[in-house]
Amino acid sequence: MKEKNTDHSIVVAENLKDSAFFENVSQSYLDEIASSAIIMKAEKDDVIYTAGEENSAGIFLLLSGLVKLFRKGEDTTLDSTEDIVEGETFNSLSLFYEKKRGETATASAYSRLLFIPKQALLDLCHTQPEFNKILHDKTTLQFNRNKLRRILLNFYSDEVDQSILRKIMLTGEWITLKHNSKLFDEGEPSDSMFFLVRGFLKAFINSDGNLKEVGEIKEGEVIGEMGLLSDEPRSASIYSTRESILFKVNKEKFDDLMRSSPSVLFALSKQIILRFKKNQNVDTGNENTTFLTLIYTSQDQKNQLSGNKIGKTLDTALGKIDSSYFLDRTLVNEKLGIKDINKELSLEKKYYPLDNLINNLGKDYKYIILECDPDNNMWTKWCTRMGDKFLFMLDPEDGINNSPMIREMDEIQKNTPKHLLVDRQLIIFHQNKNTFPTNTIKFLEELHPISNHYHIDINNEDDFNRLARILTGSSIGVAFGGGGARGIAHIGVYKALIEYGIPVDIVCGTSAGGMMSGLVASRYSIEEITEIFKNFGKNVKVKLGDYTLPYSSIVKDPKLIEAYKSFCGEKKIEDLWLPMFCCAVNISSAELTIFDRGNLWKALRATTSLPGLLVPAVDNGSLFVDGGLINNMPGDILKERYNSKLISVNVSPEKDLVPNFSEFPNQTKYLLKKMFLRKKFKKDYGNMEIPNLASIMVRSIMVGSAKKTNEVAKISEIYLSPPTDNFKMLDYDNLEKITEVGYKYAVEELNKYDLNQIINS
Repeated sequence: MKEKNTDHSIVVAENLKDSAFFENVSQSYLDEIASSAIIMKAEKDDVIYTAGEENSAGIFLLLSGLVKLFRKGEDTTLDSTEDIVEGETFNSLSLFYEKKRGETATASAYSRLLFIPKQALLDLCHTQPEFNKILHDKTTLQFNRNKLRRILLNFYSDEVDQSILRKIMLTGEWITLKHNSKLFDEGEPSDSMFFLVRGFLKAFINSDGNLKEVGEIKEGEVIGEMGLLSDEPRSASIYSTRESILFKVNKEKFDDLMRSSPSVLFALSKQIILRFKKNQNVDTGNENTTFLTLIYTSQDQKNQLSGNKIGKTLDTALGKIDSSYFLDRTLVNEKLGIKDINKELSLEKKYYPLDNLINNLGKDYKYIILECDPDNNMWTKWCTRMGDKFLFMLDPEDGINNSPMIREMDEIQKNTPKHLLVDRQLIIFHQNKNTFPTNTIKFLEELHPISNHYHIDINNEDDFNRLARILTGSSIGVAFGGGGARGIAHIGVYKALIEYGIPVDIVCGTSAGGMMSGLVASRYSIEEITEIFKNFGKNVKVKLGDYTLPYSSIVKDPKLIEAYKSFCGEKKIEDLWLPMFCCAVNISSAELTIFDRGNLWKALRATTSLPGLLVPAVDNGSLFVDGGLINNMPGDILKERYNSKLISVNVSPEKDLVPNFSEFPNQTKYLLKKMFLRKKFKKDYGNMEIPNLASIMVRSIMVGSAKKTNEVAKISEIYLSPPTDNFKMLDYDNLEKITEVGYKYAVEELNKYDLNQIINS
């Protein structure tokens, strides 16, 4: 099948020169390549190489005949992907992109081929830097062409044949868009369409003078196809968030193509109709790789060891959710067989082996973790250019002492357009899980802006699993609803969640639910939470001396404040182990306020301030009352903030305070007899259940946000509503019974759900 070419090197060089792949390669290089080339002959149906094999690494040039390339389909059958005609090359990806062949090549007719072994080309690359750059450029182009072909096959499906796909690829041009660059503006004429082959784009519309993000464009998606048919101006502005490669087809050439091949118009129209029907882009089967860049806030050697551990452990945690890969400078050097990537990046504006490594990894991994060096060197700069999220790593014992790196990140923040800013998050890792976090607000202010921060025990696998779930939008959040003493049922529900192995990553709540979320976020055990509620119930029990002249409230304030301080101490919300927030209504500005910073006791005091019963909480120049007035179970806020799966727990029954009397008795007589004349009270009022002011106020609050509660229930993956209607709003004495009701109900309900699907999907 092979014959060594020793007598016809001049002819071989001419054949190489006539091929598109070796176009513009100097004659001296062609002569050297020709000396290593091998002539091959293949009969019809001969297999030249098979997908998965490691042999046949090198470039094939078809001198005569016809070759078909096949790729395995989903059902393991071979799908034809491309016809190779005379003068074309194939298998070039085996040089830098593939260790194993990605396709099967078969001769469809008697064929003569020229084969240039990989090693011969690499030897020339090592001695000739100019040829090295040429070969990398050409193989990178072929890599992009192969991706484009798959995109076109997905987009046009079976509506157009291979010859038309070939025409489309010949009519367009390649566009390279640097990161944070604009492709086109909203309102511009629709004079072309684009296929995103590599990279990541975002779409924005003008909203009151600002650019508002309205969508993301991932690899394999098409941009601007509707404008080609409708002649409508661009409906959005498109920007790159990292270097992107696009294939552009202008309107004039596309119109010519549609006139000569009407099937193109039919296929395009079909895809547009499908998009409108689905209200989404056509599924291309491609999924963007997300780059997570780890940034050191300290130059301490111990910090570097911890940071490396964070990267590798996070990689393991992400791997449980989707494919993930960890890269630091040492690993990159090993992968590329070089001494120092910093040197290579400083010599070349674009270091192709690194680019090729990332392209290959991007094919197989959804997440790539890039660990910067503590120094602001070339590797670190490259990592920050690639990042889709910046994850600052901080050891609170060391604090922030990497000024050069922090200044560099601040410069990036300053020089990046507002609508293209990279999300900055903070990982605070603790060496001692028994020490409660402190001073978080100081770190947040020094690293401002930080969207989310996470406290993790560096030796706790569950903490890394939680971090991975939050970063990937697969976290599980719990919204605890308000309801006075009925909120004790949350303890039983939480106990059931733990027993069923359901992780709780984020918590929120209103009123009694706010108190429960604060305790869960503090990582108290079930026993500790039970004891805290028991003591809280004793501390807030209203006695005769607790009443005050009803000017701003009926009950005095100090007792409740002390009750919260007894278990909150001076804890800050930002110091809690889990992300947590609670809600209160700002009656000064007539809006719902989210408390996710500051003293925990102050936030809980605000979220439980029953209007009329207690004076409003005063904070930062505003008055706050119970958040249940607007949102008694703020799971919608949690879901929007964290893109989380949601478990909502509602402890307020649909029906409550149903009267067993026809009219209210005289209030003064009723109260005095109840307090001082027990026998007379029982004789006169019997079993009449007259709701007190607190119960009426709490129920009124619940009714006020009932619509919102129903909305939250509908968007919840798990919705629980323990039957608490037999208990009163201030029934803290029945702690054990209420807890048991919550637990038994949750166990029964959780058995109805496919928990594995909810947790792991």
